[in-house]
Formats: sequence, structure tokens, C-alpha cells
Amino acid sequence: MTIRRFCEYNNVLYACTNDGFYSYDKISDSWNLEFGQNSLQTNGATFFNGSFYLATNRGIFTQKADKSWINSSPQFSMHNISSDKNHLYAMTYNELLLSSTDGKNWQSIQSGLPKELYTFNVLNHNNLILAGQWDGIYKKTNNNTMWELSSNGLPAKFAVTNLKAYNNILIISTSERK
Repeated sequence: MTIRRFCEYNNVLYACTNDGFYSYDKISDSWNLEFGQNSLQTNGATFFNGSFYLATNRGIFTQKADKSWINSSPQFSMHNISSDKNHLYAMTYNELLLSSTDGKNWQSIQSGLPKELYTFNVLNHNNLILAGQWDGIYKKTNNNTMWELSSNGLPAKFAVTNLKAYNNILIISTSERK
């Protein structure tokens, strides 16, 4: 089974796979399907305002209070999803979207990012919003509408596939770009 992402919430490990969203049960030492449909590719997950949000090849699915799942908009194929205290960030294969409510209303925040490259991951770190792109890291604040390239010290055309804050250090991973 292909695992696309791991995430942790309330000491539970979750896996986003080509066949759905799974949780790991330590007691039984097994994986349990939390949500899945036939050929539902789950590319990312985030926990925002008390609910899980899944980025899939069929749009965004949201877990309701009764643990059922609904397909919320947009209906694009999603590469990833992330959140911070106030916002949800949805990464399609050609646009970065923002929702500050419940994931139903979205607006483009692509301004300043390359049009032909998609965003891998978004992280709010030290009051900066950072976007990992195929050609480096972009940054902006909540007050700015435009992203700017912020890859000082990194090689040119450095693909930033993942961003993680750990002990106030920004850690990035990469993938070779041909």
C-alpha cells in the first residue's frame, strides 16, 4: 500500500494512503480504516477547528461531529492540505487556496507563486507563512497578499517538498528536479 503522508493527533498516528485514511491502534497493533472509498487517493490530512480535513483526488472530505464524512468544496484533485490556528490551506495541482472559515468557501492565494509549479506544503512558522515549491521556499505574512521567494542559502531551483518546525528550527526535505 502506498503511504502518502503521516500525521499525528491526540497521540494517534494516521496514514494517508492510495486507499483512504487509516489510524493506528497500538493495543491491537493494527491499522483501521477511518475513511475510504473505491480508489480514493488520500494525499494529506489536517485537523482544524475540531475536525479532520482530507485532501484527496476527489476534493476535500471533512469529518463531521458524528464521525461521518462529507465532500466539501472545492471539487479539484488535491495535492495536500494544511492548517494553522486561523486558516486552512488547500493545494491543488495548479493553485494554492485559502479558507478561514470551515472549508466551504475558498479563495486563491496564488499571487507571487509560479503559475506552472504547484505548492507541496504550507506552514505557519514564527509569524511567517511559508510555502514549499518546486523552486524553493516562498514567504508572506497574514497582512501581505503577495508571496516572495525566500530561499537565501539554498541551491537554485531547490524543490522544497516538506516543511516542518521542530524546536523552533525550520526543517525542509527535497526532491531532485530535472
